[in-house]
Amino acid sequence: MKKFKIFNTEIKYDEENLIVLNSYKVKSKKEMILIIRLFEQKAGFESSKDLDTMVKKWTTFNRLYNLGLFRKRTKNCNLESEDSLLKSIIYEILGV
Repeated sequence: MKKFKIFNTEIKYDEENLIVLNSYKVKSKKEMILIIRLFEQKAGFESSKDLDTMVKKWTTFNRLYNLGLFRKRTKNCNLESEDSLLKSIIYEILGV
């Protein structure tokens, strides 16, 4: 996997994955959007998901991390992984 850094946010990626390391450190949705857009532009990465879906997932991971739930799993956020229908619904609800 390759690594990329935008501001103070590290991203590991390959053709199938886009993992934001220590994703809980980014608090605002505007910053999340900026990081994703800059990453896609600078790294030439084409995501299979739309920006809104990725931000909702990232926001959900942050909320769970901040609540102390599943900390080992929610510390980093894989924005490209395939999600079950149930997880997608949870991201829609919690990612607002």
